[in-house]
Amino acid sequence: HEFNSESKTKYENNDDINSNRSTKMQRLRQSLCDGLYVELHKRPSIPQLMEEAHQYLASIPPPAHRRGHHTIDTIGSNNETKDNEEAEDYQEEWDHSPQNDRVIGPGCFAKESEIRSFYEKPYDNDNTDDKIVFVLRLALGLLATGHCTVDVETTVLKAAAALRLPTPRLSVGHRLLQAQFGSAPPHFLTCKRDFVFSTLKDLQMLAEAVIAGEIQPHEAHVAVEVLNRILDTPLPYGWILYDLVFVGIGPWATVAAYYGSYWDMLGAICLSPVTVLTYRFCEKLKISHLEEILVPFN
Repeated sequence: HEFNSESKTKYENNDDINSNRSTKMQRLRQSLCDGLYVELHKRPSIPQLMEEAHQYLASIPPPAHRRGHHTIDTIGSNNETKDNEEAEDYQEEWDHSPQNDRVIGPGCFAKESEIRSFYEKPYDNDNTDDKIVFVLRLALGLLATGHCTVDVETTVLKAAAALRLPTPRLSVGHRLLQAQFGSAPPHFLTCKRDFVFSTLKDLQMLAEAVIAGEIQPHEAHVAVEVLNRILDTPLPYGWILYDLVFVGIGPWATVAAYYGSYWDMLGAICLSPVTVLTYRFCEKLKISHLEEILVPFN
């Protein structure tokens, strides 16, 4: 009986070991497949995204403050209090909806609902809050996908002027974005830097559509939906290809962008793999700021 019990325990342990090995192999296979993934189909254009956003927004209820405004214009004085209470209840549901509870942009923890609360006026048709959300999210998105700070300020200020925002002021740094519109209180938002050129191209095309007048100021809520879809789109390539391209583009950037010598290119070839390993290690440990440690590599 003791022999049979020991044999049974031994077989169970072997089964657990084999199961763990199988699970690890499956994870490794999946990680390699994800890393070598390449998206072959063409990404939708800005007009196509605008059309899809129009159809989607037409299928959901409008924001509460616009519905409340329409209600007050069409009711009599006897039902005014009742409709106001319904609009307030609807406003509370809108504030806690997933669409309105997302962060204002990449690298920032401020909620969209917090930003909207500064500009929403009860029962007012003005969509200033949509314009502000679009401008701030566009600025954070451009910076997070590889645009330089000067170009982000220029592009976003032109978009704000096209949307007819009152006296837009914007200052973009490497870790902090400061913005103010009219007499409203200023916003201090954290931001991050990265390189995702496929998303950067789409964001720049969306900004140019707004600047050129292809997207009108009253369509700011549609522009916000398009912007959300662009930022939520997964990368068209896997992490292995991303790292290989980073290793390849680093040495060329020393000559093409920073006017270095071929010796600088050789040094970048040696340091690029170290940089890749460093940011992958930091990503695993959820470390986001290493400027002081990376100074010796400059």
